[in-house]
Amino acid sequence: MTDELSAAWDRHADTYGRLFAPLTGFAARAMVSIAAPRLRPDASVLDIACGTGGLTVPAVERALRLGAGRVTATDFSPVMVEHTRRAVAALGAGEPTVRCEVHDGEALGFPDASFDAALSCFGIFLFRDRRAGWREAA
Repeated sequence: MTDELSAAWDRHADTYGRLFAPLTGFAARAMVSIAAPRLRPDASVLDIACGTGGLTVPAVERALRLGAGRVTATDFSPVMVEHTRRAVAALGAGEPTVRCEVHDGEALGFPDASFDAALSCFGIFLFRDRRAGWREAA
């Protein structure tokens, strides 16, 4: 992803959080509910293109409820990552339960098989190179 595109998402993060996050958060919460029975209690979950934390928050809530597991939230927009960081901090969560990091979803930089599950809600389909995003998720 380009710095220009990342900067555009940075500029729109507050608007996204106000207008779209309620909808995407609803869908993301459903995704976590659907995935949860397939995950071990101590599962390591990656949220690709975390936005303002719609998927990260329920994944962290699950980890806190189970007293196990960890969630890594990534986005190429530093402002989006900061929104997510604040959302999980409001839950009282921090490391090692959750990490919020800036990463390009088309080239994440994590070693293969670093996570038990890779999820993305309304993220990868917006990538310039969706195939690269899906390869990274896989």
